[in-house]
Amino acid sequence: MGLGDLKAGVQFTPEFRDHMIFKPGLQGITVIENPFGDPVYVLGEFGKGRVVFSGCYYGYNKMLSGVERDVFFALLGWLRGD
Repeated sequence: MGLGDLKAGVQFTPEFRDHMIFKPGLQGITVIENPFGDPVYVLGEFGKGRVVFSGCYYGYNKMLSGVERDVFFALLGWLRGD
C-alpha cells in the first residue's frame, strides 16, 4: 500500500537520521518502521481523502536519492490515487 515497487523488508538509511515517530490509530497502517520497530511512515484514508504521516526530514543537506527518494515519490503517487 502506497510504496509502489518497493519490496517488503528493504532497509535504507535516510539522509537525516533523526525522525518523528507516530502511533497509528485504528485506521492507520504503518508502512515503514525504523530499526527499533517504531512507526515512521503511516498511511490512512479519511473521508474521501488519503493522508500520509511521514516522520522523515527531507533535503537538509542534499537532494533525495535512492530508496528514500523512491519512497517519497511513491507516497505522493498514492496520495494522488495512482
